[in-house]
Amino acid sequence: FEEVLKADPDNPYAHFNLGVIFKYQGKYEAAAKHFRRVTELDPTDDRAWLYLGYSNVNYQTDPESLRQFRKAVELNPYLVPGWHGI
Repeated sequence: FEEVLKADPDNPYAHFNLGVIFKYQGKYEAAAKHFRRVTELDPTDDRAWLYLGYSNVNYQTDPESLRQFRKAVELNPYLVPGWHGI
């Protein structure tokens, strides 16, 4: 995905997948950077908002994470993990 971003720095799929990888590696700041970029490229990407919220270590108490979860479920009310974040 990093190679893809070298050729196409605004590729939302590469950013999203790198975000997922970094999140599961516990590299939350790196993950947030990529999920945030996806939301900038496509503000209607409900899963990018969801993962951005969960990429904060303190997501359960962070007001910004709460806003991101709300945005995710606003875009997709059937996105159950988003409701768990609220």
